[in-house]
Amino acid sequence: MKTIIEGEKIKFNIEIELSEQQLKFLTEYSGDDDYQFLDVYKELAADKIDKPVTIHPSFAMGLGADINSILSVGFEALSIMDSEMKTKLSESDLKYHPFMCKRNQILSIESKLIDCEVLSTISPITQALDQDGEIFDLNSTDED
Repeated sequence: MKTIIEGEKIKFNIEIELSEQQLKFLTEYSGDDDYQFLDVYKELAADKIDKPVTIHPSFAMGLGADINSILSVGFEALSIMDSEMKTKLSESDLKYHPFMCKRNQILSIESKLIDCEVLSTISPITQALDQDGEIFDLNSTDED
C-alpha cells in the first residue's frame, strides 16, 4: 500500500462545463453507481446558482475533489505523453480525492497528434505591447 502525502496547493474558483455523460462518469467514479447525486449536482450548477458553492468532500464524496482526481490523472498522462516538457510533475504535485483508497497506476500510454478544427468564435491575440508601450504584430518577424 502506498500513502500519498500532498504538498501545498493553490485553490482556484473556476467555472467548467460538463456534459451529462461527463457528470455521470464523475458520479460513478466517486462510487455513486446509481447516479443518486446527479440531480443534486445539477441543482448546484452555475446556471442555477449565482455564486460559487463550496462543497465539503464528505458530501457525495465531493464533486470538486473528484474533478481534481480526474485532472491529476490527466496531468500524469500528459506528462508521460510529452516527456520533453521542462516542467516535471511528481506524485506530491498531483491532487487526488482525500478519501480515495485505490487508484490506477499508468503503465503505458499510446498517443498521436491530430489536427482539429477550432470552432471558437474568440480570435487569437495577434497584437501586444512592447517594452516601450508600442503595439506590435505578433505574426510579423524581424525579417519583415
